Amino acid sequence: MSLRGTDLRRADVCNADLSRADLRGANLSGGDLKGTALRGAELRDADLGGADLSSADLSGANLTNAFLGEAKLRGANLSGATLVRTELPDADLRRAKLSGAEGLDPEEIRLAVGTSETQLPEGVDRPEHWIVPNGDLRA
Repeated sequence: MSLRGTDLRRADVCNADLSRADLRGANLSGGDLKGTALRGAELRDADLGGADLSSADLSGANLTNAFLGEAKLRGANLSGATLVRTELPDADLRRAKLSGAEGLDPEEIRLAVGTSETQLPEGVDRPEHWIVPNGDLRA
């Protein structure tokens, strides 16, 4: 399915199956994508800023050059995703699974929000300022 370059700002596609969809350059900013299946989707250069991707399955997705600023990724599965030059300022990665993700910039992780429950790829250190599960800030 090709939705390349489509403007889907603030769209409600909750629980949709967009696995392997071509969403290159699509604008999904502010959209409701909770529980959406985006396994293996092509999201290069996509704008997902402020989108709610809670519990979404982005495993194996290509998010190269994607913007995920202020996106809600709580409990999302990004294992095996390609995150080269992906921007994550203030993205909520609490309980997200990023194990096996490729190309994740440690500086972008530092700009995101996470907890000790966030699963990071091997070799990527958890930022000291991330909050712990009970909500207290780390010292």
